[in-house]
Amino acid sequence: MTPVEVRNASPCDVALLAALQTACYASDGQPELPEVSFVGQAWSARSWAEVLAMPGSFAFVAAAGESPVGFFLGQVLFEDCELLSLGVLPARRRSGLGRRLLEQGTSMAVQQGANRIQLEVAENNLGAQRFYHSQGFALIGRRAGYYHVPGHASGGPAVDALILERHLMPG
Repeated sequence: MTPVEVRNASPCDVALLAALQTACYASDGQPELPEVSFVGQAWSARSWAEVLAMPGSFAFVAAAGESPVGFFLGQVLFEDCELLSLGVLPARRRSGLGRRLLEQGTSMAVQQGANRIQLEVAENNLGAQRFYHSQGFALIGRRAGYYHVPGHASGGPAVDALILERHLMPG
């Protein structure tokens, strides 16, 4: 397997990041059970550009050779970092890449002055919840009906977002 390099993302990467996020969030062709399916939608290149232009925003792209395989997007505001999006292609999951991206993201957050990192995860995304709990995140709250099931009208079924947090140690 080709070694993976992680680099800082730039504004020139927004189309790549949008396509990579779509690929990471897509079903791998396996029928998904409602209790473990991801709920949410990938962002457009324009959305990525808008977020990356905000103060405190940063992103990383992981690539195996020329092929992108994962990403991290965060934003620091004062002492808080919000993990806005993290994704690894299905074929590269369980390889340590998600942990590596998270470590690089938390390191950058600490460099920018953050002392905690927060994120939202769909209540039915059990794989992501297990990953974040294994990385020291704890449940601190819930947003009822935050994620709407793709393909349904806005009045369609919704899934709660769980708010997770981890304290960061400088240095």
